[in-house]
Amino acid sequence: MLRLMSLAIISTLALLIASFAPQNKPAPKTIQIGNQLWLAENVNVPYAGSWCYNNDPLNCKKYGRLYNYELATLACSRIGEGWLLPTNADWETMVATLGSVKLAALKLKPGGDIGFNAVYGGFKVENSEEFKAEGSETAYWTSSPMNPKQVFIREIKSFSPMVIEGYAAVDRGLSCRCVKDLPKGE
Repeated sequence: MLRLMSLAIISTLALLIASFAPQNKPAPKTIQIGNQLWLAENVNVPYAGSWCYNNDPLNCKKYGRLYNYELATLACSRIGEGWLLPTNADWETMVATLGSVKLAALKLKPGGDIGFNAVYGGFKVENSEEFKAEGSETAYWTSSPMNPKQVFIREIKSFSPMVIEGYAAVDRGLSCRCVKDLPKGE
């Protein structure tokens, strides 16, 4: 009996240790824009408090998840070492590298020629269960606060020829792309 209990305890400990061991997850799809490495798809790391558009899990596969500001920051840290929620300056660098807000919009939209593929996953309205703009726009968090309750964002809309700088309440549900700076010379 004692031997069976010991085996059960050892098995339980082995399962616990395995659950905390690093997981072999596939490398994320990326694109290089200048000296920055960007995710080539919206983040889809599940967190309590994040959403699938209209609470439909199929939409998470299609568009990635929608996060509030705090969870977007955490989601990028889960991608791997060095991945961060981009700053306002990171977006400005990307847009400048691509030529202008108009050229960047053409290249970042679905079907653009650089592989960013900004799918129009809409957003979740803050303090509400309402979702809006599926199929016509997407908005991405930056890590740059405008004030304690609002953060700068970037919007890409099917009906606009530009990448738009805006701001959103920290509890709105938006898409997330992460960035990693490359060492100089790569």
